[in-house]
Amino acid sequence: MNQFPHEFEGLLSRAGRRLLAGKHPAAGALQREGFFAATGLLEPKLLPGCRKLIARTFDALLVEISRPLPPANASTESYEDTLPKVGRMFSVPIDGVGQLLVRRLAKEIGLLQMLESESFRRFSEVLAGVPLGPLAAAQVLCNRRGDYAGPHTDNHPNEPGAKDGYVDVHLTLTSPGVREQFIVYQRGGHLNAMQPIAANGTITAYRLPLWHYTTPLQTRAEHDRRWLVLGSFHFAAQP
Repeated sequence: MNQFPHEFEGLLSRAGRRLLAGKHPAAGALQREGFFAATGLLEPKLLPGCRKLIARTFDALLVEISRPLPPANASTESYEDTLPKVGRMFSVPIDGVGQLLVRRLAKEIGLLQMLESESFRRFSEVLAGVPLGPLAAAQVLCNRRGDYAGPHTDNHPNEPGAKDGYVDVHLTLTSPGVREQFIVYQRGGHLNAMQPIAANGTITAYRLPLWHYTTPLQTRAEHDRRWLVLGSFHFAAQP
């Protein structure tokens, strides 16, 4: 496989195409809860080629994002601990010269066209249950053994398009040795909902901001990877 389909619909399974048409139980899922995860929406036969293409294109460009925990004795009052967003993962460059290279490579393999396609926007819109604008941002992330994201909300009050909330849709592509990773997210005011997110071909969607965190990735071997391709969408402007 040397190219992603320029329309996201080309990656979808029969169930995924039903969702794209709005004829699947997951339609409007983000109106019922802030997080959604499902397997079986992407065509299984295409997944190994997609993962290999992503890895071949971006592995050498990955940069580590590591934000360690503050000291455990940093608080000055009992039970008044505060925690910034911590975690460890890898990402393609998102600014400077590196960003330009990533964009060029993403276009060469058809990834950028797929993420900007009408069918990806429509698929995300069906999950959201409300009109969405065009693709606002895209990124490629990679989790290796032990990588995780600590509790955070992805709230962006200083960004005009995102300050009132937005939608993220993630595509998961994993090597065969990836075993498990979970997301824990808010339900009823507490971090008490949990779902697995590491199965190959998992699609996850978020109505953000939302309190959530991911557990450390568990793998059979050190070289195993969980790749994430994500797109962000702002809510469509009201007339």
